[in-house]
Amino acid sequence: LNREAAIPPNNNSNPTEDAANRHVRSAEAAESEGRPLDAVREYQQAAELEPNEAHLFAWGADLLLHRAFEPAIEVFSKGHRLDPRSARMLLGLSVATYDQGEMEQGKKLLLEACDLDTGDPTPYLFLGKLQETEKIEPPGWAEKFARFVHLHPEIALAHYYYAVALGKQ
Repeated sequence: LNREAAIPPNNNSNPTEDAANRHVRSAEAAESEGRPLDAVREYQQAAELEPNEAHLFAWGADLLLHRAFEPAIEVFSKGHRLDPRSARMLLGLSVATYDQGEMEQGKKLLLEACDLDTGDPTPYLFLGKLQETEKIEPPGWAEKFARFVHLHPEIALAHYYYAVALGKQ
C-alpha cells in the first residue's frame, strides 16, 4: 500500500502544506521505527516545503534529540528569525546553545523565552531544571520564578523553584 495514497486529501489546505504534513508523518514513523537519520531528513523536507514554526520546531527538536547541536542551533535560529514571538523556538535555541557548551548564552536565551509568553509555564520549568545544576542563583532568576508563582499559583513546582531561588540568594 502506498503511504501517500492512503492519506486522504485535505480540502482546506494547499498541496505544499499537504506534502509537508506527509513528511512529518513519515518522520514520526521513521523515529518510532528506530531510523533517526530518515526522521531528520523527513522533518527537514517538511520544513523546507513549509517553513513554519511547527515544522521548523519539529526538525530542530529532532536534531536536538540526537545531540546534533550545531544544526539544531541553525534551525532554531532560523525559526526564531521567522517567528520572534515563539517561546518554544527560543526555548529550543536556548537548550541547543547551552548543550553546545555556550552556557551563559543559553541561560540568557532561556530568560528571554520566559519573557516572550509570560503565561506559558514551559520556559520556567526548563529554568527550574537548569537551576538544579547551578550552585548560585544567577541574576534575574528569582524574579522570573516570582512571576511564575504569581501567574501559576496552582503549580507546585513554581513555589518550589522560587523557594530554591530565594535560598540560593
